[in-house]
Amino acid sequence: MRIAISVDDHLDINKVDESELIPRQVELLVKQGVDLYLNAGDTYNDFGKTLAYFRRLQEALGTAAQVRFIAGNHDLVNGISYKRRNPPSIRCISMKSRSACRAARPS
Repeated sequence: MRIAISVDDHLDINKVDESELIPRQVELLVKQGVDLYLNAGDTYNDFGKTLAYFRRLQEALGTAAQVRFIAGNHDLVNGISYKRRNPPSIRCISMKSRSACRAARPS
């Protein structure tokens, strides 16, 4: 399995035209035989825009590759609530202790 990873693209801050980027990105991923593309965060300063971008990218790629992303701190600035971002099914994993997980969550 071939995996491609990117991070900190900041498409809005860098004024990237995604209508030009997506076809180029698809071409590169297909040409390189990538099976899974993972973005590790900070695509837009808005979760909705980040989600929409990766949905468009997956649609353009079709079945050629899977697209996944991890929302970074910038992606979570706007367009998502704390509750949606951290649903009860998400478990905190801490190398220190369970109390560190509880302390990290607001009441």
